Amino acid sequence: MSDTQQGRPAPNAGEQPQPTSRQGAASPAPQEGPGTTQPQPVPGPATPQQPVVESASATTSPDNKSGAAPYVIVGVALACLLFLAAGVGNLVGTFGSLALSQSRDYGSIGDLLDELDDGSGHDSQAPGNGSRRGRYSGTELTQDYVLSYNYQSLSESVSDYVFASDYAGAQEGVSTFVQALAKLDDEYLNQTVGHLRAAAAASDDQTRADELQKAADLCTQAQNAAGSLGVDESKISGSQAKAIVGDLTDARDDVAERWRNIGRIVALMEDPSGHRTGELADLDDSASDVTDIAIELTDALTTSAAHGK
Repeated sequence: MSDTQQGRPAPNAGEQPQPTSRQGAASPAPQEGPGTTQPQPVPGPATPQQPVVESASATTSPDNKSGAAPYVIVGVALACLLFLAAGVGNLVGTFGSLALSQSRDYGSIGDLLDELDDGSGHDSQAPGNGSRRGRYSGTELTQDYVLSYNYQSLSESVSDYVFASDYAGAQEGVSTFVQALAKLDDEYLNQTVGHLRAAAAASDDQTRADELQKAADLCTQAQNAAGSLGVDESKISGSQAKAIVGDLTDARDDVAERWRNIGRIVALMEDPSGHRTGELADLDDSASDVTDIAIELTDALTTSAAHGK
């Protein structure tokens, strides 16, 4: 049935239908037009933040979660560096000591290079004087080599290592013996070196032979003089008298042995044929240990001062 039939008038053309009771329950939504201002949210009170302190070693930031790990890492790194440095230092020291000992054994670096080039090497089991190198190690000796060799044994004497202060308080018998032995070694050394220098500078064979003979005679005299130097035990007393006499006699015997070896060096200067550089170096080593002799004499002096009457 149509609207006209129900008694309701029909809507005019262009007229919008009115909402019914089902449609009019809700009011129309407000329309936004240009320039309409939206409501802004009201900010609440700001939360205060704790100040953060940053330094080279620490931070107070709450975000820091590192704990003790950085300290452990740094400690391990430092330990590794120290260990590495110690290893390198020991390695360098070992090579330095080896190079120094080798250069001293052969007299000079040049001698060591000559020995390596020769290919003979050390021979601790070789016959001869029973030394470390043996008389057959090294290269053949020449007179020029022997005369120009840098001798440690001829560069210092026992008196160089016994000082005036060491005599303080010592008994007369001890100090007299020490002075006599040190003086003997020093005086004979100076005379011997003088003749050896003259032999090295000689322009003819006869002058050289004469100077070497004079040096050899001095070595024999020094050896005999040291060996015959007596210890006056009547002037040494106290609870350690026996030990003091032992030190003095040991030093005397060592000086005599030192001059026996110097005499053998001079003999090589006179006739080096059949001998090698190893033997010469061994003799010089044996004759140059004046520090041990000085220690024996100094021990006797200090013990005398401490325990003598």
